[in-house]
Amino acid sequence: MSALTDYLHEKLIALRMRKQRIDAGELGAKTLSAQVTAEGRSGIRRVRIRDFQLVTDAPPDLAGYNLGPSAPELLLGSLGSCIVHTLMLQAAWLCAFLTVSPFLSSVLMTSAARIAFNWRTSASGTSKSR
Repeated sequence: MSALTDYLHEKLIALRMRKQRIDAGELGAKTLSAQVTAEGRSGIRRVRIRDFQLVTDAPPDLAGYNLGPSAPELLLGSLGSCIVHTLMLQAAWLCAFLTVSPFLSSVLMTSAARIAFNWRTSASGTSKSR
């Protein structure tokens, strides 16, 4: 098995356990929260989500110091991550119900990830394929 196929199997087990907890009423909707602060002279923004922290900044031509991704870049990265994670969840369910060779499963996920990340937003606001 490929490493991705192994991960999809782990994902499937986690999905099944999560569904059991939801069905038993032990797990419900979660409130999401993030805290963002702008700091001192640099103007960098610290984003805190759960126990994680990251820094966003602007490029130098917008009076930034380029110390982290800009907010639009972070948003685009988050969207791409969400799309790929959704594809992985679907692939985990698909592998549970169909007999798919590890090679084919890996090819499908690699292709899906490429499709999700081959689009970017240009400065003019239009989408282009890389």
